[in-house]
Amino acid sequence: MVPALEMIAQVVGYDFDSSDQVAIEFGLAGTNSEKGRWFEYPFVGSTPIEIRIAWSDPGDGVVLLEVASALPRDDAIRIETILDVLNTYLVNTRRLHD
Repeated sequence: MVPALEMIAQVVGYDFDSSDQVAIEFGLAGTNSEKGRWFEYPFVGSTPIEIRIAWSDPGDGVVLLEVASALPRDDAIRIETILDVLNTYLVNTRRLHD
């Protein structure tokens, strides 16, 4: 989840940091997309957006992420590509330069 959020933040000019990660992880608790319980979080960058995030079904380990804002076409394509690629792989949050 964090790599996707960091990459989306780059696209929209938002400085995603550890406080965002803590807030989103806290907000994710108790969510369930099947029951319509989503956590919404703003990324206020050069292109302000709202992220919607929820467990698919608590306990299955799958987190769903949506951008709940209108985007310029180029940004929308970039974010869609990021999500498509990351949905194809099991992503580790460890960075090579850490």
